[in-house]
Amino acid sequence: MKNYENDFGNLIDNNGDALLIFNAVKDLAEHLGHSLENPISLNLLCLNLGISEKISNDISSEIFREFKRQNEQIDYDTMKKIIIKFLPEAKNFHEITIKAILKGIAKSRYPELSPYVKEET
Repeated sequence: MKNYENDFGNLIDNNGDALLIFNAVKDLAEHLGHSLENPISLNLLCLNLGISEKISNDISSEIFREFKRQNEQIDYDTMKKIIIKFLPEAKNFHEITIKAILKGIAKSRYPELSPYVKEET
């Protein structure tokens, strides 16, 4: 039986085809409806925007901490300020992009935030 997991690792390591893999995942996600209006993958959204996993995790965690600190309530402006705190270039992002990040966080990591994200979109 062929071990495809090792082949996948070799594909990335030896051939530098990470972009091909990324584009294949992007194509599949878009086929499933992924867009800024409806991000189905926070990770893919972050890849598209050039946001590292660490920054994505920091933003998500800080938003959730603030949500808990405010007795499980949070407003859009607070969430946006947290995004800009960890990602200063986000102050130049269009609002649809900020909202996409927040939707992605709610869908992928913290569903408790969904009502607060939906209010703003």
